[in-house]
Amino acid sequence: MASRSVPGLLLETLKDLGKSDLKEFQWHLINGGVLDDCCSIPKARLECAEREDTVDRMVETYMEKGAVKITLAILKVMKQNNLAKDLNDKYTALAGGPGHVGVAGAGRGSSAVQPITISAQNGSYAFCPIVTGNTVAGSINFPTGPAASQLPRS
Repeated sequence: MASRSVPGLLLETLKDLGKSDLKEFQWHLINGGVLDDCCSIPKARLECAEREDTVDRMVETYMEKGAVKITLAILKVMKQNNLAKDLNDKYTALAGGPGHVGVAGAGRGSSAVQPITISAQNGSYAFCPIVTGNTVAGSINFPTGPAASQLPRS
């Protein structure tokens, strides 16, 4: 039976990997470098992890869409192209639309993480929303100095 959740799809995919392939997959998660914008998962979090634990760590670290994206990238590095294609096809069907992971708006129902850039230059101000309960995969720059601590005066 086809899975109706992203974690379920990821688990189905990891179940198709043998023990040594799973170990290599986890090695890529620990050592990073597969995708430039993805951080690694600490070794202690995956050291004795079963497939289910690995899926949980990926979703916690990368969110659902990011977990699919990193899984596809690692599978391609491992030359598991058929498995990557199957995951991409199932994810596209689950998300409800055409496209593939990595394309903005790849379908309804996906928990897409959209990158944002907010900047203020030359003495201007940026009023940003308060962000809570999120995972950041990438860099955040908080400038320091007199201009960074000033608020506009009414």
